[in-house]
Amino acid sequence: MRILFALVVAFSCASVSMSAAELPPLPELTDQAKARLAPLYEAYAKLDQELAALPAPASNSERILRLKRRDEVGRATFPKIDFASLPVADSHRAAMAAQLIIERQDVVNQAELKAILPERGWFLNSELTPEANYAAFVIVRNAINPDIAFVKSVLSAMYRLLPTNEIQKTDFAMLADRVAVVDGVRQTFGTQMICDNFKWMLYPVADETKVDALRKEMGIDITLADQVTQFATRSCPIAKYMGPIPK
Repeated sequence: MRILFALVVAFSCASVSMSAAELPPLPELTDQAKARLAPLYEAYAKLDQELAALPAPASNSERILRLKRRDEVGRATFPKIDFASLPVADSHRAAMAAQLIIERQDVVNQAELKAILPERGWFLNSELTPEANYAAFVIVRNAINPDIAFVKSVLSAMYRLLPTNEIQKTDFAMLADRVAVVDGVRQTFGTQMICDNFKWMLYPVADETKVDALRKEMGIDITLADQVTQFATRSCPIAKYMGPIPK
């Protein structure tokens, strides 16, 4: 099942493609803070062993699903790490280090995905299994921080393919809105929520009088008002989104 609403919490973005080596170095950590990162390294090492034991992938769908496992393992481990019991400064640096470790894996995943992209710039629905299609989208979505240029190239390819009905329109809508947030301009489809005082709020929309019709065209079957209502009862994980917000 696709998750319709990609949630924007806080991020900065690069304007050019990056390699893992070009990402910022990990911050200096105390021994106690370094120990908090052990579960993350262990999770990646365990997955590496599991993937190494598998036969070579027989298709691009299999390759992409294995990349998604790498994408997921760090994000599944991060919330389980006890940063809160560290002194505040150590907690912040350790959490930042963990995020950078995950981003480095993202860059590797994205490089491997780029290597198998067709010349048109994106996959057709008929070229991948539904699970692999969504996995590819997730890998691109998570490229926002280290490689916004890659995200924008995929978005352009998706736009060209919209008339073919051979891509997931919901994916296009979410990616278009996500790029809008990065660029600090109003979003079109209203899929992106941001944090304000630990509560979810809607990132500004270009035209709220037309947004529900546009959402329907993209296969989003919940109105913007209902989406905002759903998120009103949920807490946001950070105090405030620090990116640009258009007026």
